[in-house]
Amino acid sequence: MDRITVGLEGRPYDVLIGQGVISKAGELLAPYARSGRLLIVTDTEVSQHVLPQFAASLQEAGYSGAAAVGI
Repeated sequence: MDRITVGLEGRPYDVLIGQGVISKAGELLAPYARSGRLLIVTDTEVSQHVLPQFAASLQEAGYSGAAAVGI
């Protein structure tokens, strides 16, 4: 897995790229969801390819009630 840091002024963030990242999403996002809640925004093209695997990963990590809206 590769990590690329996007140097957005005042709010840099990391992008993870690699085999199996989607299946580890729940585990990887847990440190950022201190309230136990996540909001994921994607478009319909991306969601139709990865949403089932992504939602399963979130459920494995203990998140429930996952919903997606394509924009």
